[in-house]
Amino acid sequence: MPKGVILIVLDSAGVSELPDAAVYRDEGANTIGHILIQWALLFLFPIWQNWDYISF
Repeated sequence: MPKGVILIVLDSAGVSELPDAAVYRDEGANTIGHILIQWALLFLFPIWQNWDYISF
């Protein structure tokens, strides 16, 4: 059986802004949230358009 570890470090992947975000002009920071939104738009929205019971 192979033994090993895969380690992925998400060092700069934030989930929200810090209280001092305005000082660094970083308001609205939400890297993980923005990635998930783009993923949903790219992959899920075309699927939803093909579902008959959902009308857009």
